[in-house]
Amino acid sequence: ASGDTTPNSSDHSDFGDADIASGTVVRTFAIANPGSAPLTLSGTPLVALSGDHAADFSVSAMPATSVAATSTTTFQITFNPAALGLRTATVTVVSDDIDEGVYTFAIQGSGTWRSALYPTDWTPATTDGAGRFLHDFGYAGYHGGMEPIPDAPPGPVVDATQAPYQADPTGTTDSTDAIQQALDAVGEAGGGVVLLPAGTYLISLPAGQSWALRIRHPRTVLRGAGTAQTFLECTSTTIRSANILLVRPDAGSVFTELAGTSHPLAADADNRATSVTLDNVDGLAVGDRVVLRSDWTQDFIDEHGMNGIWTPSTSRTGPLFLRCITAIDGNAVTLDTPIRYPLKTRDNARLYRCDPFLREVGIEDLSIGNRQHPGTGWGDNDYSVAGTGAYEVHGSHLIHFYHVWDGWMRRVNTYRPASNTGDVHALSNIAKTSSSRFVTFTNCVVQRTQYEGGGGNGYGLALQDANDCLMTA
Repeated sequence: ASGDTTPNSSDHSDFGDADIASGTVVRTFAIANPGSAPLTLSGTPLVALSGDHAADFSVSAMPATSVAATSTTTFQITFNPAALGLRTATVTVVSDDIDEGVYTFAIQGSGTWRSALYPTDWTPATTDGAGRFLHDFGYAGYHGGMEPIPDAPPGPVVDATQAPYQADPTGTTDSTDAIQQALDAVGEAGGGVVLLPAGTYLISLPAGQSWALRIRHPRTVLRGAGTAQTFLECTSTTIRSANILLVRPDAGSVFTELAGTSHPLAADADNRATSVTLDNVDGLAVGDRVVLRSDWTQDFIDEHGMNGIWTPSTSRTGPLFLRCITAIDGNAVTLDTPIRYPLKTRDNARLYRCDPFLREVGIEDLSIGNRQHPGTGWGDNDYSVAGTGAYEVHGSHLIHFYHVWDGWMRRVNTYRPASNTGDVHALSNIAKTSSSRFVTFTNCVVQRTQYEGGGGNGYGLALQDANDCLMTA
């Protein structure tokens, strides 16, 4: 009908999506004359386009000037967007029609963009003529995105404010020991949820310890009553290199090879390879979680144009991948996901096992903040000057996942403790995942660090030596 301002696909007034680089959409519209006399179109042009994005639409075929009685004529409009997002215009047709001499209706379409490296028939093997490609990151986050984060993980829900733990939700007395005892007891019993009901819980770094709270056992979840109800407030302010809430097993590093488990690659593994050939597979089994890595050799350094900047080292890792073995055929080992960079025998490429990862662990439904450091000295390089505030908070994190496989942090926010005179939520960094795989961060709001200077301070969310982790709103 004339005056229609709601485009829709059923009458073709919504053109749908078109690629801004190469896509166009053409729609055909009909002008019908059901009367007994000719209908004359009198506009200049016969079909006019107006509106904010009229230039993104064009009349590619004009209708006839005269439409005989009981006949129709057609015109075509081409949508060729110049920018991303919703694009709109108004179509106007002027005629000698008695009732609708000026006929208007709205049209719209969406400008989109799709990389030439990601065609609609994309597969992980898709490669263009120049050898360029996109990696397959389809497996990321908790269980590689194949399973949802559990809302009711196995095990009991233990209220840390109840006996024998007696965590204080009023923010009056320190609750570090009480909450830690609950986390350890639940973990040692096989796992479950440690619940912090609504309230404020004071926590701090015990003397001689680099963390306030630690999840060290598998299948252990720390849960609050919601980001606006449960608050963890760290009262310690001298926290250099410390982690307020550490999620880490008692032993384990991806850089430490278990004795007798290292297997050199017998042949180079190409980028995107899903299997590697080893010199032998002794001691390996399907289901093993393994590390694939190589070293900084001089050849590796030369290949990357870093001679004189990097130096050969076996402690500094080259490419490093955390993978699970899905099949073994002779000396060929199949991996659950492709590697992201070539592994070369010249660089001591190898596969090995490390200590078991901490699995099925999470933090959810709470807010966490740190009391403001009262000191001075917050310059970019003050993190290396003893006695400054920057020095005393350098390299710290509110939350740190280390050596974790299948974990999560969801619905966790930072907040400003009431005693902070500045808008400070954290002292240095907020959340970090290291040497881990398949960890999901979702629906979290983290912000406002007191120190944002040099040396790796002031980060909200960070990944280091981590594979296939997911950060999402």
